[in-house]
Amino acid sequence: MTIADLISMLEKAEAGSRELDAKIARIFDLPACKEPDCSPDVLTRIIDRVERGEWDQDSSVSFYTTSLDAAVALVASQGFEWLKRSPSVFSVHRPLTEDQEARKEWGRHFEAVGATPAIALCLALLKALEARK
Repeated sequence: MTIADLISMLEKAEAGSRELDAKIARIFDLPACKEPDCSPDVLTRIIDRVERGEWDQDSSVSFYTTSLDAAVALVASQGFEWLKRSPSVFSVHRPLTEDQEARKEWGRHFEAVGATPAIALCLALLKALEARK
């Protein structure tokens, strides 16, 4: 799955889901297991179960599409800052360097609308990452 595929899925989503959460975890290569010794094979099996709807309560795939806290943590982990434009519109941007601030430059913002605030924030992050390609 590509970032563009996930963006399309999130734009069509009417609500957050564990399947979408697992796909986000997979795109960002995030851990899906609480144990520090989880191998990539174990992580893949956990995410595959989530995607099939066989949710394992012991796995730790965050609730990226339903929890604003999880979405904010994801944005921060990727080095972005975020802004709330309205209840369902969010944008992300890279922090400006001191030189950019001194020159009064504007950073590039990536905005998205989603079915939930968390989805909107995840979408904005994915759009920013897709634009870097």
